[in-house]
Amino acid sequence: NDDTNDAGFYMNASLGDYVWEDTNGNGINDEPASAGVDGVTVNLKDENGAVIETTVTMNGGFYEFTDLTPGTYSVQFVLPNGYTYTTPGAVGSNEANDSDADPTMNGMTDPVVLESGDNNEDLDAGIQRVPSMEIEKTFVSAVPLPNGTYNVTYVVDVINTGGIGTYAVTDTPSFDDDVTIISGSYTGADAGALNVTGATILTTNNTIAADATETFTLVYNVTLDTRLTSTDGGDNTYLSLIHISEPTRLLSIS
Repeated sequence: NDDTNDAGFYMNASLGDYVWEDTNGNGINDEPASAGVDGVTVNLKDENGAVIETTVTMNGGFYEFTDLTPGTYSVQFVLPNGYTYTTPGAVGSNEANDSDADPTMNGMTDPVVLESGDNNEDLDAGIQRVPSMEIEKTFVSAVPLPNGTYNVTYVVDVINTGGIGTYAVTDTPSFDDDVTIISGSYTGADAGALNVTGATILTTNNTIAADATETFTLVYNVTLDTRLTSTDGGDNTYLSLIHISEPTRLLSIS
């Protein structure tokens, strides 16, 4: 009776899941199914950190590695151009909706141990598009008032065609030299008083959503004096109130 003849068997394992765009930047996959990102390269690494297999996300951001020998593995998500990683393990997240890609490790996850027959479908990555903003300033109207002044209105649009971000914006009016600014105010994405000389910072560190536009409405109350006896320092030759030589500027984007 020979009891030394043995055989060991194991079932193959697998792992995978999903890459999604975190449009609100909260580090939690609370996005619609359309947020899945195809074409992201995913590397499978062994316990020594060597890449042993590569795939790309498809069919709405999904990927999978199959027929794996039980052991220790990690996954690296290669960041596409124009994207950043979202916050891994964000406050309020759980294993089902968090991002596992660590920005400090070039998008790698922590190692996972696969036992015989395991199927780990919980290695996800949230990524965000880099914000991309431009600004437009549009003259709306110059309305004469009974007291002889004018209310001059402009609209400033901050247009973000990228991911969620923050910005600061300033406005510097430049009317004809026969125009004197009496006062001003602005409303919209932020609100406050406009400086009568020099620049006004309309907002700082203001958050703007992905693919969003935020609008400021600026109203300057001004006088126009082209009389030869005028003391405003102008040349008494009037140019239109829509003359703007100094545009509104984005001070920062992040």
